[in-house]
Amino acid sequence: LLGFVSGQGGEPVVTAGDLILPVSVLIKMSRVDYAREVVQRALEVLTDAEECYKLIRVFADSCAQLPDDKEALDIYDFLLSVGSMDGIAKLSDPTITISVDADLLHNYATVLYNNDYDRAAGIAWALAYRAKPDDLTIRRTFSQWALMSRRDGALAQAIQEGKEISALLSTTSLE
Repeated sequence: LLGFVSGQGGEPVVTAGDLILPVSVLIKMSRVDYAREVVQRALEVLTDAEECYKLIRVFADSCAQLPDDKEALDIYDFLLSVGSMDGIAKLSDPTITISVDADLLHNYATVLYNNDYDRAAGIAWALAYRAKPDDLTIRRTFSQWALMSRRDGALAQAIQEGKEISALLSTTSLE
């Protein structure tokens, strides 16, 4: 597989799309080191930022399914820090539009929660919910977080119903 990543002069022979399935299968087979090497070599020759993002996301999302998902956490941190969020808007101001990848934030929140970073998970889910309030998966897991971590039934109910939650969010509900 590594031989197909780059050809003569470093020109890519395959696209990120060609590598998505092999990378995810390698990780499921516990060949994370080999999958990481494939991704790293591909990133050396791919020039399209969107293609690079897709490949990194597949690697992170696949790693997030492993019992030891710390590498996924690091990758999500990286992806969010390099511009996926265009800055974090204040949660209490519903007039601010957030430009984010809500699915990335949801996956990030899930890994944070699985690693006992409850407050950070709540913040990430709140941002994902603001960006994509009609997403049933985000609503379900964010409302479960509100019930399990904060014991806040009113917040959980509002999230389940897809309502505006800015008034219910406070610094105390996310601590």
